[in-house]
Amino acid sequence: MNGLRRGFTWRPGDAQLMDIGALASGTPDTSAEGLGSTGLVTGNSRNDGHTHAILYTPGLGLADLGACRVPPSRRVTAAV
Repeated sequence: MNGLRRGFTWRPGDAQLMDIGALASGTPDTSAEGLGSTGLVTGNSRNDGHTHAILYTPGLGLADLGACRVPPSRRVTAAV
């Protein structure tokens, strides 16, 4: 294992886990932190040495919501 995290969401209709992906210019290190009833997933991803807030929307994919202003040693959490 390389120590990187991956964010997943659950699709009840398919009864399977789905990888939400990673930011294109970042490392493949994402964390899913919040799941809404409509399938929206919030979390974070490392990108160019910074932690970015992310939003996954079913059918549209992953969006970068911008860099978080927290020290790299801190964990960022989010909710939907």
